Amino acid sequence: MSMQSFIVILTVVFIILFSVAVFVYVRELPGGVTSPAERKPIYSPVLMVFIICIATVVGVLLYVWNRVFKPIEKLNEALIRVKKGDFNCQLVGDNEIDEIEEMYSNFNSMAQVIENTLEEVSGEREKLKNVFDRLDAGVAAFEENGELIHINPAALSMLSLPESHKPSFDELTCALAIPEIAWYNTVV
Repeated sequence: MSMQSFIVILTVVFIILFSVAVFVYVRELPGGVTSPAERKPIYSPVLMVFIICIATVVGVLLYVWNRVFKPIEKLNEALIRVKKGDFNCQLVGDNEIDEIEEMYSNFNSMAQVIENTLEEVSGEREKLKNVFDRLDAGVAAFEENGELIHINPAALSMLSLPESHKPSFDELTCALAIPEIAWYNTVV
């Protein structure tokens, strides 16, 4: 449940409680008399304190909503953007709560570190690809599950495979006439 719906529900509950309190207070006269002439006035001190309490609670809830929950929602939206690959989003805080400012600062640093790390990994991957592609020896790299990571042009040429073809581990070992390696991979 969002904070807005919580505040609306709480406000409705307070209004209902207030109405019941007014009804009960006005009806609660000595001897159970219910004639309009004998009812106590609604503006009694008890009812005024009750109204002030309700207004205070609603005010505090609105303050907490604006100072705590809105910034957390803003952080959540930024996290979703980072999850989708947008590392350029930066949170600018104008909040008076130091912990929220610290969260924003940590988020901005984290997004920058992730972006830099991904750029470094991409650069290293490109370097390795260039090294593998320039080797005269055939090189193929596979995941543990047999999925091809990379195969260089020399390996494809040795196997007389087209450059666009991406063989599986089993296909490669069979093409090299080493079926026992393919068999061992499926057993393990």
